[in-house]
Amino acid sequence: MDAAEFRRCGKQLIDFIADYIESLNGNRREAMPRVLPGYLRQRLPLRPPDMPETWERVMSDVEEHILSGTAHWLHPDFNAYFPIGISYASVLGDLLSSSFGVGFTWRSNPALTELERLMLDWLAEMMGMPAHFRNDSGIGGGALQGSASDCVLVSMLAARKEKLTQLIGKDAEPLPVSRLVAYCSQLAHPCVDKAAVICGVRLRRLGYDDENLALRCDLLESAVLEDRQLGLVPFYVCAVLGTTACASCDNLSDVGAVCHREQLWCHVDAAYSGGALVCPEFRPLLQGIELVDSFNFNPSKWLLCTFDASVLWVKSQAKLKDAFVSGPRASIPVDDAPISNPLALPTCTEL
Repeated sequence: MDAAEFRRCGKQLIDFIADYIESLNGNRREAMPRVLPGYLRQRLPLRPPDMPETWERVMSDVEEHILSGTAHWLHPDFNAYFPIGISYASVLGDLLSSSFGVGFTWRSNPALTELERLMLDWLAEMMGMPAHFRNDSGIGGGALQGSASDCVLVSMLAARKEKLTQLIGKDAEPLPVSRLVAYCSQLAHPCVDKAAVICGVRLRRLGYDDENLALRCDLLESAVLEDRQLGLVPFYVCAVLGTTACASCDNLSDVGAVCHREQLWCHVDAAYSGGALVCPEFRPLLQGIELVDSFNFNPSKWLLCTFDASVLWVKSQAKLKDAFVSGPRASIPVDDAPISNPLALPTCTEL
């Protein structure tokens, strides 16, 4: 495909995407496909073609075989899972950004790195986040991750490193990570369990209040005391703003106070409800945010962005660097260090 063919096919693709989205709004397609598992293997060749196929043939296959097996998340009758806010602007943004390479450090792509940091500062201001979560604070900052699961994992790894570092000076014997304990509500997302497995730590799911379905902090305090008496080391709590099951929210003031008192890392998974914070009337959910060490949410749910995109903010960039940087940083020039993105971390699949 040369530039001329790219122009021709690209224009057709834009029309195709616009027609597809309009077909959903006009109810010209059903929300869910009528296919059975394995349907696509029966329709497409089992081996790759020996010769290139025309653009028209590819798009014919998309229309006939791919769209017929697609769950249309933008369809007005699609009420499963969670909202996904794909907009025309976000689709164009994806097309544009995919043309500019990779921005894992400032030197690798100055514009992409600086734009990401600036846009997340804008977003932090829109949502009423504390100043220390902004990249221009020089203290904390934010960066895009692949998913909320990645964010929870990254925060737990940082918390694990911080706790182990704190204990090195107190005990000459190395502490097995299996003695570390993390906590969350029974309503927290399963990604917390997965993060605990990857980190090699224990996880305790605690009960919630029957009235507002928030994590019961009296149970949290009791669990921390009980585990310490057993010789275990509490280190991390994952609070939730917008649980998957019922959109309930934990009380950040109460959870944060326990974490501050007991020296636990406090993370907030706001993957679902975080986008609502752009509306001032929902800002009371942020009471206690000053006690939080890290915070994530998914713009792809309520803020008209394509999937996947998850924002991770941390109170301390230094703690995150300590968890992931050891020894020489291969292939990264020395003069990159002051302005590289310390939060541009590997995804779950790369760790």
